[in-house]
Amino acid sequence: MAVGVVHKDRASRGHTRAPGLPWAERFPLLALLGLSLFLLSCHSQDYQAVSLSAGPPPSQAASPGLRPIRLGLAPILSVQGSGEALAALCQALSRQLGRPVVPLLGSDYREINDMLGLGQLDVGIVCAGAYADPRLCRVCEPLLVPLLIGGGATYQSCIVVQEANPSRSMADLRGASFEFTDSLSLTGYIHPVARLCGMGERPGTFFSTVGFSHSHDRSLSMVADGSVTAAAVDSSVFSVWKERHPEAARRVRILEASDLFPSPPIVVENQLGGEPKEALRQAFLTLATHAEGKAILHKLGWTGFQQPDAAWHRRMDRLNRLFGKLRAKNCLAS
Repeated sequence: MAVGVVHKDRASRGHTRAPGLPWAERFPLLALLGLSLFLLSCHSQDYQAVSLSAGPPPSQAASPGLRPIRLGLAPILSVQGSGEALAALCQALSRQLGRPVVPLLGSDYREINDMLGLGQLDVGIVCAGAYADPRLCRVCEPLLVPLLIGGGATYQSCIVVQEANPSRSMADLRGASFEFTDSLSLTGYIHPVARLCGMGERPGTFFSTVGFSHSHDRSLSMVADGSVTAAAVDSSVFSVWKERHPEAARRVRILEASDLFPSPPIVVENQLGGEPKEALRQAFLTLATHAEGKAILHKLGWTGFQQPDAAWHRRMDRLNRLFGKLRAKNCLAS
């Protein structure tokens, strides 16, 4: 089954900049892959950005065996970096499950969260920061924790600059241009904002300009080519990006790295049902046991999976408490 990437147009796709603003407004967008228009039992125009709240499952969920599994991926990587890998992942899962698995690539992290909350997705590959949103926790549960290249069950936020940049800490970046990833990204937004908040600063006044690239690999490329002074990125994406772009990687260095965070989870919507959830769990685990599956996982920056154990949940609990403190200080949007 050939799966291609289909986009809807938007005025400023991929990168938004906002002088003096801590975040940039984005419009909801759904990039569908391949056969989505035919296979989706819930059309894309049903989607709208809303506050998540648990509600009754959509009517079509009454016969889950008669429709495909809908799998959404937050744009941790750019479309170029993740579209092919997502399509291959869904093809492999479909063969394991004996039913279609529809790949959907979100335009931003919140879109995937909202679609899960609306019952328009069955499975989501989300950022740890997005999962720590208590609204998402009420409608989803973690299925598996991907083991990341270079980090295993943990990863870090890395503040990166060009190799020749003389800065030695975040404090040296005052007045610089800075690139965030997404307002729900733990490594690409929440951690660096928390870092600034601890310094008594805010992005909109500390940096000369801020922007949102909407993917970690795009942020890295922007630092490498000098489009921005610095960026905050996912350490596991940085590991994969260095492997794929060795020449550009030589122009980028890590200025600071955070403490260890829990690996972003694969989550399932609560209404999916026990039997489909277990079948999905086994299908993912099987991928890590053969060469073809390992190659697909590598494209996503994964080496395998583990169950969400007590250590992972403790780290997630710490993130929830951190987010609460940041919101109480008005460092993060509600």
